[in-house]
Amino acid sequence: MVLKKQTVWLLTMLSLIVVLSVYYVTTPGGNPQEVANVNNKAKQAAKENGLTASSIATDQLAAYSLERDQVRHDQVAKLEGQMAAKDATAVEVSKAQDELEAINNLESKEKMLEDMIMSKGYDDAVVDATHDGQVNVYVQADSLSNEQANEIIKMVIDQLGISDVRVTYEPSKTK
Repeated sequence: MVLKKQTVWLLTMLSLIVVLSVYYVTTPGGNPQEVANVNNKAKQAAKENGLTASSIATDQLAAYSLERDQVRHDQVAKLEGQMAAKDATAVEVSKAQDELEAINNLESKEKMLEDMIMSKGYDDAVVDATHDGQVNVYVQADSLSNEQANEIIKMVIDQLGISDVRVTYEPSKTK
């Protein structure tokens, strides 16, 4: 999933605003009016940058996606560093290139799965295939039946061939 640097930055800031808002509301002496003002400013900033209200409502899913993307970015940077190292052998460079290609293939499969899941009527979805042979799927839905979860698990198994799948749903945030 390729995101523009500005979008990633904005989603990170929005997530931070939400976390701080919850903190100030839950601590004694927090002023709910100040929190409402912060949330309104975040919504206004999102509108100015072309984001919709639904993107603000998926803060938790955005956090999962950002975390996954950050881990991937770190892996890619490490592999590119190995490939660019002056003392790297041809075998090491080839192995790093193969791993980089595997990461890119996995990213495209995750994106395709996210699109497939959203085509089933979910507002948003994040698929995170970890290196320990497990896939975490997060969907935005008010509820998730066993049949719906099984359908998602079957899609993941069909596309990735990994059977250790965890499906979690995040309730839609409507105000």
